[in-house]
Amino acid sequence: KKTKALQCLNTPNQFKHFMHRVHEILKELVEEFQDDLSDSKEKETEDKLDSRETNKDNDDNDNNSTEDSRDTDTTTAAPDSNQDSRENNTKSQEVLNTNTGGTLRVRRDADDGFNLDEILDRLEDDDTECLAAFVSKGDERFLCRHFAHGSSGVFGRILAAGVDCDDYLVEGDGDDDDDHLDESHQMAILKLFKEKESKEIGEEDIQKLLRLAPDVIDDDVLEDMSEELFKQNLHRLGRLAAGQNANPRLRYALRERLDDLDLSNLSPTELRNIGPGLLTLSLLLDLDADDILDTDDSKEQSAKEVEGSDDDISDDEEDDVKLVIGLQLKEVIKASGLQKHQIGRAMRYLHHDLDFVHHVEPDDLLDALDDVKDIEYDFDDARSVLYRLSQSPRFPPISTLNGRNLTHIGKLMRGMDVALLAEINKKALEDALDDISDIDFDDFQAHQLLENMGYTDDDQNFENFDVPQVKRLGRLFRGMPAEGVLMMKQDVIEEALDDLDDIDLNDALKNVIMDKVRHNDKISAKFLGLKNFAEVISLDDLDDFDDDDIRLHLNVTSRIHWRLPQAALLAQRYKLTKRVGRLRPSDLTQMRQVALGLLPDDLDDIIKKPDDVFDIAEELKDLHDDLTSGQIDELLENFHELNDLDNKKVVIDDVTAMQGAHVLAYLSKDVFEKLEFTNAGKLAFISQVAKMPTHKMSREHVQFLAKKILEMLDDTDSAESPNAKSVNRESRRLRSLGQMTLGLTPSQIGGLNGMAVIDNLDILRNLALAKEQTKAYLEKIEDTVENWRCDISILARVGPLLQHHDDPFSDDCDGQLGALLGVVKSLEKVRETLRERIEEGFAKEIDDDDDDDDTDDIREKRLVAAAVSLATQKLNVRNRRAVPGNRTLTCEILLRLGNAARLVEPQLLKTMPNEELKRCLPQVGAVSGWPQEVLTTLAEKLKQIYSDVSTWSAKTVAAAGSIIAGLSPTEIQLLNGLNGVDVMYNIGKHRKLSTDQLKAGFKRWMQLNKKNDIPDITAGELSSLSEFVCGLEASDISKLRDVTFKRSLNTIGQSTSCTHEQRQAYINKALSVYGSQVGQWNPAMVADMGYLLGALSGDHIKMLSSKQLALISPKIIQTIPKDGVAAMTTAQLLAFSTNQANAVTHAQYEALTSEQKKVVGSKATLDFTKKEKDFQWGFMSLITVLLASILM
Repeated sequence: KKTKALQCLNTPNQFKHFMHRVHEILKELVEEFQDDLSDSKEKETEDKLDSRETNKDNDDNDNNSTEDSRDTDTTTAAPDSNQDSRENNTKSQEVLNTNTGGTLRVRRDADDGFNLDEILDRLEDDDTECLAAFVSKGDERFLCRHFAHGSSGVFGRILAAGVDCDDYLVEGDGDDDDDHLDESHQMAILKLFKEKESKEIGEEDIQKLLRLAPDVIDDDVLEDMSEELFKQNLHRLGRLAAGQNANPRLRYALRERLDDLDLSNLSPTELRNIGPGLLTLSLLLDLDADDILDTDDSKEQSAKEVEGSDDDISDDEEDDVKLVIGLQLKEVIKASGLQKHQIGRAMRYLHHDLDFVHHVEPDDLLDALDDVKDIEYDFDDARSVLYRLSQSPRFPPISTLNGRNLTHIGKLMRGMDVALLAEINKKALEDALDDISDIDFDDFQAHQLLENMGYTDDDQNFENFDVPQVKRLGRLFRGMPAEGVLMMKQDVIEEALDDLDDIDLNDALKNVIMDKVRHNDKISAKFLGLKNFAEVISLDDLDDFDDDDIRLHLNVTSRIHWRLPQAALLAQRYKLTKRVGRLRPSDLTQMRQVALGLLPDDLDDIIKKPDDVFDIAEELKDLHDDLTSGQIDELLENFHELNDLDNKKVVIDDVTAMQGAHVLAYLSKDVFEKLEFTNAGKLAFISQVAKMPTHKMSREHVQFLAKKILEMLDDTDSAESPNAKSVNRESRRLRSLGQMTLGLTPSQIGGLNGMAVIDNLDILRNLALAKEQTKAYLEKIEDTVENWRCDISILARVGPLLQHHDDPFSDDCDGQLGALLGVVKSLEKVRETLRERIEEGFAKEIDDDDDDDDTDDIREKRLVAAAVSLATQKLNVRNRRAVPGNRTLTCEILLRLGNAARLVEPQLLKTMPNEELKRCLPQVGAVSGWPQEVLTTLAEKLKQIYSDVSTWSAKTVAAAGSIIAGLSPTEIQLLNGLNGVDVMYNIGKHRKLSTDQLKAGFKRWMQLNKKNDIPDITAGELSSLSEFVCGLEASDISKLRDVTFKRSLNTIGQSTSCTHEQRQAYINKALSVYGSQVGQWNPAMVADMGYLLGALSGDHIKMLSSKQLALISPKIIQTIPKDGVAAMTTAQLLAFSTNQANAVTHAQYEALTSEQKKVVGSKATLDFTKKEKDFQWGFMSLITVLLASILM
């Protein structure tokens, strides 16, 4: 460092240039600072004038309010013009000072005006190197850790200047937020690593690279790694290759190196170390199952503890690996038998395989309990294993279990249904409480355990609850009834908030708790840092926090995943706490998640130069899935203009690609062609775009990106891995496409290698593929593997694609059950993908030329029917209650289907034994998609089980969930179990009730809670009622207290069950509360209104500003009546984002004038000549259901 400092001083003009440049930068920043002040004052003057023009109307509305000042609108008022504390009347100041020791000290608290980020961002490379020579060790640490999450450009220059950041960055605790670098920063570290000679690289270097730059490690690193280092790090490399952020080139480079190893000579430990990085079937099938069965579990657990969690690994990929290995284990077990010491190891791979579980000897399973009790089971898996365990004569009756027994059973307790849990005695639970309180029981299981321990016996128990009790209950607290929480002391709940935030409480309980701890009708600023409670905080409560609350809690607030309206309000408030009128790209580093709420206009204010676009894109990268189409459009527009793309091209290298690929990918075809990628830039672009979701892109654009990626791969492939096998190379290319594989045409798919297709089924099966694409993939598999439908490892990986096969099942295959149940469960993932596309405005991509549009539910039902048929044949053999030869549906089978249970034949549900339904009622009631015919059938069965509906307990009603929609309105009004908001929430959230049912349920809830009038309803209660907010009479909605309405706005706005009359009444309430000048409403509040916006009058819609429109989702745009859209001015339609314009329905479009049509057409990327019912992916029944859920 001293040598570098002397060199900087002695080099002619270098130090002088450095000091001069710093002086110039400070001068520039002062000038910009003054400009910002001037702009801020001009805007303040404009706001005053606008405020004066609208004050009269707002005053008239305010005078009509009869409530206290707390009920006045705090979320819509214009900024206070006298807020000197929010303005920047501060003087410019030094940011760098020289201390007495002669070493430059970095001032780190330059909150007023400009900051360190701004200065270093403008320094040139030589200047940064000169600066680095003088800073102290303490400042080195600060610079490294600060810019590791700031500008990647500055970070790269700091590293290039010779500052060794490795040790400072690995000293963290591994927390994702603090220690995980984004990929553009990782690239800077990787570049320095690659500058070292191979012989200089040791184990410590590899470990640092794996820790600091795991997502960008590529085949170059692997190819240069010595054999010794490769074997030492095989486990970490394997897990990296399986990670969701893995570079595809690493995955295939790893496989190519493994091809050079003799797998048969690897020890069990080395096999284990490879991990799920080996995802090709050929390599998995080479593993010796005997070695896996004989692996020491204690060593594996130790390895996991050393390596840490594997959260980055896709569940699908883990399941694939377990499935294939599990099949091999079954073959070994079939040939040689299962030894007792192998049960624990086998169960890790086969606990989901019903056939295997039911063939393990119960006594042997009991002897192996220590090895199987702590496996992470789903409820249905735990239930199957526990059932088999209980068949051992040595397994004691549930009622006689003691505390030690419960501790010994461990996580398998999760498989006990409510009826079994009810048999456990109080003392046993109290003795084992510390060991079982962290088990992930559902709400109903937790409630039963609390009931067993006497916590719910009487009101006195709730009133006497103390903080240690709340903490000791752990996750069991989720079973606490809402009315019980209301009886607890306020200070007890308040002190336990941090612990309660770590529990996955339902929204109703969160709302109740939030209301419980209010002081002076306000919630504590502590809620700004509670990640799970945050999602139910109302905008009214957020706006109640003062500037100091927002500023002081930003460090924790910025880490919370806020809803878009919440983020918009917080971003607005954060802007007001700044000492200048304009945000800068560096501010987004501090804002993190809150930056999601920046409006397009905000982004436009920040961007002043081309680099700003990439700096902002980099900061928003982690939020990409949630960015609005308007935000993306704004970044693209600025990128286009500032780079003058109409007249010149722009070079994209690897750094800029890492920063902004997720934005550049949305460029139109003609503009994208203006980009010139370096080879490194191409590879970086591919690696980023492959991971992007496609639901915000038109299908045509995805096809364009797929084509461009293939061209880039053609340009770089020859240099990538010239010795790779053709299958591996093609598989790598397909994997490199990632999500953009959706854009491959049937003809392109036809040219693919079949094994490459099979190797990438984990990606393909979850895409919203067209029927023609799916058939092309299935044909490739058919051509590659004869009788592949009997190859269970392939069958399971095909997943939902199987529904498009004309003859998906072969009757003469063994072992299909596990695969089929997995296929059926995965249907829901494709449904969710399709829902996202429709909500984003792509319903017009439907193609009504498909001649079998109405058959897709039949395809799905065919898969479910096959799985159920096979399951009933296999499993009823051991079911003593089943009638021989009959197809009896059991809980065990139904639970394995997940939400796909909605497709089970109604007759099977009708004949399902009542005792079976009773034992899994909470899980059956949790399915939202039951057809009305089935709901009626299930409700009738519940009346057979529990007798008259008036006798049903609150616990039974809550567990029935969606099935309550099978009761008549008259029966619902007789339910005595509708006494708690948590019960109401558990029923309403399924969105299956008719208007009459909702009104009956709401009326009954009012009666049971002795509420005499609508004003008695609190905000905590109304916001917990879910769809029952659509149970109020339209004439009663105006009676809601203003504060209740405002704090429940999100619940009301997102409810889909309200009639137009009810929505109109809610809009009238909003006009009363917020004033008739709709254009003055806070944009965040407009976004929270959701479906209510469809009830605005044409005159009110005309008032909506561009800022308000920016936060209205495409999903909501589709629900606005055509007259409402037609009422919009051309200026408003010009403010639409691409996907907002795409979301305009055919009916809405036809109601527009020719000028309006021209504007919408210029913004959209879809063809408005097609109606929404056509869908070239062929899921017509599904689309009908999804559109109905959006438009109802």
